[in-house]
Amino acid sequence: MVYVAGMTDTPARRAPGRPRDPAKRAAILAGARALFLERGSDAVTMDQVVARAKVSRATLYSNFTDKGELLAAVIAGEAERFLTGGWIRDRLDQPVEQTLIRFGEELLGFIAEADVMAFERLIAQAALAEPNYGTRFFTAGPGQTRDVLITIIRAAQNRGELDHGDAEQAANDLLGLWQGFWRLEIQYGHRASIDRAELERLARHGVRQFLKLYSAPNSRRNNLGTN
Repeated sequence: MVYVAGMTDTPARRAPGRPRDPAKRAAILAGARALFLERGSDAVTMDQVVARAKVSRATLYSNFTDKGELLAAVIAGEAERFLTGGWIRDRLDQPVEQTLIRFGEELLGFIAEADVMAFERLIAQAALAEPNYGTRFFTAGPGQTRDVLITIIRAAQNRGELDHGDAEQAANDLLGLWQGFWRLEIQYGHRASIDRAELERLARHGVRQFLKLYSAPNSRRNNLGTN
């Protein structure tokens, strides 16, 4: 079993055959989420999670073997808040510009949240202690987001809307266009926040610049003429 440094609470063995209560699991995740954000991962103990979630120690360990697994589940839950079920399936047949703008608006709104930025600091702290956990957290969060974006791009390539090529590089380029410096400005206290109208403008601008680079030749003229 792998442990994160500073996460050395002794795990209890899961009780065999005991059905898990989804409501109690949700309470554990909510309590752990609040504690991790308030205190940082190193300062939180499993007993504190038990007290905050109002569950028994046995219930906690029947769901999570150690604090590292609990933290990973909390981070995965953050990703699921953005990547809701059906997002890709319901939009893959729509025009790529429309789909990417909507995706960008949702993504930028999500990553602009103060809690999300706090989670990034939390993840960085855990990853310094144990690099393997950094990989797990990336897969649970940003990695899933990248995969969704690549899926959208590949579907548009197959329809002839975008040039065929490296979809992963195209996704990296688009994410760079979307993020710019505004997140750094917020993180360093240069600006307090960013409003929804500005996020929507950034999403549209990034997509339109992206289409100038990646539109297929037969659709490039229309995209270049988009305001």
